[in-house]
Amino acid sequence: MAKEPENQTRRRSIHSSRWSHDLSCVLIVLYAAIERFGAPKKLIIDNGGVFRAKQLLAICEALDIEKKYIHARQSWENLVETHFNVMRRMSQVHFEQVTSWQGAKLAHERFVTDYNQQPHWAHRKRDDHRLSPAEVLGQETGKLRTPEQLHRIFYATRHLRRLDRLGYVHFRRWKLYGEGTLARYPAVIWLHGDALTVEYRETPLA
Repeated sequence: MAKEPENQTRRRSIHSSRWSHDLSCVLIVLYAAIERFGAPKKLIIDNGGVFRAKQLLAICEALDIEKKYIHARQSWENLVETHFNVMRRMSQVHFEQVTSWQGAKLAHERFVTDYNQQPHWAHRKRDDHRLSPAEVLGQETGKLRTPEQLHRIFYATRHLRRLDRLGYVHFRRWKLYGEGTLARYPAVIWLHGDALTVEYRETPLA
């Protein structure tokens, strides 16, 4: 059998690692959104490998979430490009002044508040005079699940732990460093394939 060139093998390994970590981020965000707002009826997603991962597909099936894939190279179909342009126009000056991670988080929170609370041109002709996304959506939620139900659905990839006095979590035969200042706090371990992520309150630590 012909041997795969070393540089091609390395590229394949790097791509696989990046894809695995992207899936961790997707699962963290998805879990947090469902926990707060309930499961949506449909997800509009692109054709990236991360959105076709077996773990994600199994979770969507368990939550009765329909998946709709946009056409190749047509990112505008899920309005993500429009959203990024709105964010750029509304927040660019604030992000340019950011000098720390905490500052970036505050700038993003300000954008989310402004975006949700300010009137949108798309809603200007509504008969109910609901002009902002917050007014349009109100208290609408998807199908809510109990913590026990979510635990059963995500159990294969999500594991609850607590950081020890030195900021480590113990998982199987491993001792993993999370953050020393979070000693004794609860943490979450996301595991799929050979990728592992330690998370605290929706923030990846390691």
